[in-house]
Amino acid sequence: MCIMGIDLSGKEENPSGICILRGVEILFETCFTDDEIIETVENFNPRLIVIDAPLSLPRGRCCLEKECGCASGGHFHLCEVEIRRYGPVLPVTFHGMKMLTMKGLSLNEKLKG
Repeated sequence: MCIMGIDLSGKEENPSGICILRGVEILFETCFTDDEIIETVENFNPRLIVIDAPLSLPRGRCCLEKECGCASGGHFHLCEVEIRRYGPVLPVTFHGMKMLTMKGLSLNEKLKG
């Protein structure tokens, strides 16, 4: 069985780290673009892919733009609201998290393809 973990970067200029667990073998890859990530996924054909990035918008949001009417829907997913009891969490509307969220949304759609 093969499992893949992706530590996604928000910018293509920065590397995304990939860890592949295949049986007892552990492999590491570095990718910059979504296409490189998808190629790595296709090469290893993992049974499970875990991505360290938001893969959806908070409930009630259609986008992450401040000017949009959906902004009143909040800046956090329900799980983030819960975990904030234990420590700080950056909102998905924070500049760096916004880029990561948009890349996560895009990659998630491409992988579902």
